[in-house]
Amino acid sequence: MLKEEGPASLAVKGSKYITAESKNVIRKRLLNYPRKRLFQRTHGPVVDVMEQDWDVLIILDACRYDIFSETVDIDGELTAINSKGSHSEEFCTAHFANRTHHDTVYVTANGYGARIGSESFHDLIFTDEDDSVPDMEVKHSTMEGLAPSTVVGAAVDANMPC
Repeated sequence: MLKEEGPASLAVKGSKYITAESKNVIRKRLLNYPRKRLFQRTHGPVVDVMEQDWDVLIILDACRYDIFSETVDIDGELTAINSKGSHSEEFCTAHFANRTHHDTVYVTANGYGARIGSESFHDLIFTDEDDSVPDMEVKHSTMEGLAPSTVVGAAVDANMPC
């Protein structure tokens, strides 16, 4: 069929079967590819955080590295990495969706992470939205969200022996 009709004719016929949603995904990937390549060339490669050997991995969602590094004084070496995904939904999809991490307990206050589902993890603990704090002050903004102590408490409880 390809030899008889040629690639252009075949592409036109095949495009009738591609949904509008698929076309948007393809268009988005084609448009983002040059930006991603440029970012990786200037900032270094991206890291699949779930492929790394962590004893404990703490992801501070919406916490910029530069602000964290100037605000928090901790012992040890602080290093930045570039992960897959520049926002929560993209990060969670790239690292967790359609994958299994049965050696991982995932404690989150992020709705995107919770939507991935507990079947991907040994356990998924989503902190309760009833614990939200209105107008919580954070550096550079005011927002409604969970107090960090809520998520920390859930993580500590998850790590307690039964």
